[in-house]
Amino acid sequence: MSNPLTTKLTSFSDLSAEEAAALDAVCNDTFTVKGRDLIRVGDRPEQVFLVLNGWACRYKDLPDGKRQILAHLIPGDLCDPHIFIFEQMDHSIRAIGEARVAAIPKQVILDLTERYPALARGLWWSALVDEAVSREWLVNVAQRDSYTRMAHLFCEIWLRMCQVKLTTGGTFDLPLTQEQLGDTLGITPVHVNRVLQRLRAEGLVTTRDRRMTIHDVDALKAAAPILAGQQFLDRAAIPNFDAWIAAVAVAGVAGHIFPIYLRFRGGKGVACAFGAFFALSPIVAFAAGMVYLQILVL
Repeated sequence: MSNPLTTKLTSFSDLSAEEAAALDAVCNDTFTVKGRDLIRVGDRPEQVFLVLNGWACRYKDLPDGKRQILAHLIPGDLCDPHIFIFEQMDHSIRAIGEARVAAIPKQVILDLTERYPALARGLWWSALVDEAVSREWLVNVAQRDSYTRMAHLFCEIWLRMCQVKLTTGGTFDLPLTQEQLGDTLGITPVHVNRVLQRLRAEGLVTTRDRRMTIHDVDALKAAAPILAGQQFLDRAAIPNFDAWIAAVAVAGVAGHIFPIYLRFRGGKGVACAFGAFFALSPIVAFAAGMVYLQILVL
């Protein structure tokens, strides 16, 4: 049985047919779970759980009853690779809605990585990407405003869903409630609703039947941090403010062209650059767009 982990790792490492078949073959022990924990803090699991369908999340509950979601796990994600290092789990993992999961014995994973070097490289690269995503989540909660947090999260999820071929254009499954989005972003459900309404009003996203459509992913990636910086930072207090905002625009376009998620092989950056131009100056963006269209016609 094929599985999304094979699709995911193929984007990181060139797997042979034998390696792909070996990875597919370990997903025979599957089960369905709905809205309950797969692993709890303090557990000592002997199996690695792989999400085949549906979503799960890593989370920690605080003494005051609050919950912080630490990561969202989508099809193709290994829920608990940490069992190779930790004697016991330091966080919990719960299915979001209904999810189909494969249970893979820890020793089987070790045997696969020893036998197939390309597979080991793919898992290693995937772990590096997971660490990069975790760093961005830390910056999200600690420094970014709520608008940019949400825009960043939606772009990240869209890109990860693209990696396992679960998108249709800008549309993908998003089975998260506003409460779960709040637990992810560190804001209240009421504030989540406000930010969502703004994204909808600006024509950037629509949501329906637990699915989201990002109407221009590239433009959203570039425009969100620029608009947030212009709105929330104190221009008078920051020397060379315009230069810093321009640097943000360049970073956004460069991140699109050389994404770590896709082994630094991204797109051309046309739509992303247009989004950056639009955020910096709508007039310049319009003029640049007209010139680009004229070049295409010629």
